[in-house]
Amino acid sequence: MTRLTLEPEDDLDEEALFDDPPVVVASRDHPRVRGRNVRLAQLMDEAWCLPHEGPAISSHLQQVFQAAGLGPPKIYVTCLSMQTQTALV
Repeated sequence: MTRLTLEPEDDLDEEALFDDPPVVVASRDHPRVRGRNVRLAQLMDEAWCLPHEGPAISSHLQQVFQAAGLGPPKIYVTCLSMQTQTALV
């Protein structure tokens, strides 16, 4: 099991088993956690840790930011390891 790619290999079939929508994760101590309805625009000045930019992930995140009328976050780290991402939060 892996994430879907934009262009699957010719000798493989890909089938989505479920949708995994993006979420924003923050420490319990973060000031933004107090508000329940935080908008993406309110988080643009925060330090971001995003998944490593594979074509499918990068394209999807770009669409999310564009739909909110925003460019990508200016300050961020990309990381492939979920454990490292969790530690950075």
